Order: sequence, then structure tokens, then C-alpha cells
Amino acid sequence: MRTTFVRSTGGHVAEREIPAEGSKREQELSKLADDEGSEWRRETDPLADPVDDEPKRPPKSGSKADWLAYAVSQGASEEDAAAATRDELAALYAEPETPKEVTPDAADS
Repeated sequence: MRTTFVRSTGGHVAEREIPAEGSKREQELSKLADDEGSEWRRETDPLADPVDDEPKRPPKSGSKADWLAYAVSQGASEEDAAAATRDELAALYAEPETPKEVTPDAADS
């Protein structure tokens, strides 16, 4: 998530900067924000979307590449996942089945 640096004076925002991550300006603003005597502070950018890098479980008919990425995200080695077929990966990483509710037969009571 990006960090916005804000300088306030008199309760009003006087300046707002969103430097590039890892840039020299970001380092300068970080030092200023860490200084309690400074007017600068950090603010999380509310408009930045959090990045979700973990792949979602593909549909059973998904491509081998999708299933491979999913298998690796679940802890499989790339070599093992690449050696398996798409159908094998889909079977191995399928959603667990919901147990069916067992109801006693009326005749058993």
C-alpha cells in the first residue's frame, strides 16, 4: 500500500506528497515523519487497493497455468506442479466436499 506524507499547519493540510516507493524523497519524508518536532506525518493512502497476490482457486476447467500457479501458492514445488497434469492438479486442490447431513430413517426409530 502506498504511503502518503502530509504536512499540516494549524490543523490544515498544507502539503501532501506520494513519493515513489524506495525513492530518495520517500526516505527524506520518512525521516521527517519520524521526527516528533516535524509537521510531517504518514497517512495510508485510502484510495490504494491492497494487492492480493495469492491466486484464487481456478474453476475445475481452468488452464494448467492457472492450476500450476494455485498449486505453488498452496505450497507445492514448481517442479512437482509442472509434472502433474491439469486434471491431477484440479483433483488434488479441489474444494473439500461439504459433508452431507445424515438423517435417521423413520424406520430406524
